[in-house]
Amino acid sequence: MVRPRDQARRREEVLDAAALAVFERGAGEVRLRDVADRVGVTPASILYYYGDLAGVLAALFERSTLYYARQRREEVDAVAGWWPKLVACIRSGVPSPGAGEMYARVLMELFPTSFRNPDVAQLQRAFLDEQIDLYSGVLREGAQAREFLLTETPEFHAREFIALEDGYTIDVLCRTMSAADAERAILRRAEALLGPAEAGRLGDDRP
Repeated sequence: MVRPRDQARRREEVLDAAALAVFERGAGEVRLRDVADRVGVTPASILYYYGDLAGVLAALFERSTLYYARQRREEVDAVAGWWPKLVACIRSGVPSPGAGEMYARVLMELFPTSFRNPDVAQLQRAFLDEQIDLYSGVLREGAQAREFLLTETPEFHAREFIALEDGYTIDVLCRTMSAADAERAILRRAEALLGPAEAGRLGDDRP
């Protein structure tokens, strides 16, 4: 009998292989054989753990969103002050070279699968709620501390920032804009949106 620890390790190996396959080929071109070959097993072995390719991609999407959300929370929690926390929100939402870019690429590749895969659609809604909660919490507390001047609800502004992130992330991943330029563009929008009294403090912390 396969031990639970070995099963957990093999599941992670499958998801690591799926992430590489999606990164290299795109979600629409990945086949079960691509994942199996990278793990060194047969496609039937993959089916034992995840049922089908859709199950693999749903599990990969979930793992990627959890990693992405955790990293963002940690970066925001690591700084003090509401403007610095907002800067950390913005910076953690722009894909930087390395693991951050890989996870952003994988997520962008997998987002369209939510149109046809109800499991991924549910995960996507939860992921969006997590990002809204992160931003709106910072914005709400910052407004209460009189550091931000909100013209709409924190949730409304949170969705604005997330939409900006998604748009600029495509530019960064397509190499039509650098991560630093995308970050500066979103920071400038934050300055314009959230009030002139403290806005200058963002400018001192730009790359």
